[in-house]
Amino acid sequence: MLVVDDGLAGATDTVDIAVNAVTSSPESALTDTDVTLDDGPSGAAYQITGFSGGVLTGFNKQGDTISTTFSADTTYRPANLDKYLPVEPCREAAVAYHTSTDADGIFVSIGSMIGCNARVWINNQTGQVRAFRTVP
Repeated sequence: MLVVDDGLAGATDTVDIAVNAVTSSPESALTDTDVTLDDGPSGAAYQITGFSGGVLTGFNKQGDTISTTFSADTTYRPANLDKYLPVEPCREAAVAYHTSTDADGIFVSIGSMIGCNARVWINNQTGQVRAFRTVP
């Protein structure tokens, strides 16, 4: 399930996708369903250092690193575009992420975010990304 939250209370778009466990590439057609966004803790801010073969890598201010994958249940939260400066280098990637309408677009935009920041929520049981949002 690919969840795209538009930031409005109760207004999320959800699409089901099959995710290949090795490559995390979408394999099926998208369909609409209803889902409630999980507004859990704020997630940790990481600078993205790589996204290859479906594996997201990064580090935070404390020096902690991540190497994780997205799951079919990952929630993709909207970018707060108003918090980016117009000339900020990562704004273009955030706009691409924010306006993506399918899994391919989201993964391509995340792949272009090397050196940019994101809040990443990790599922403690699976170690996979539970939710993701770009941040300045």
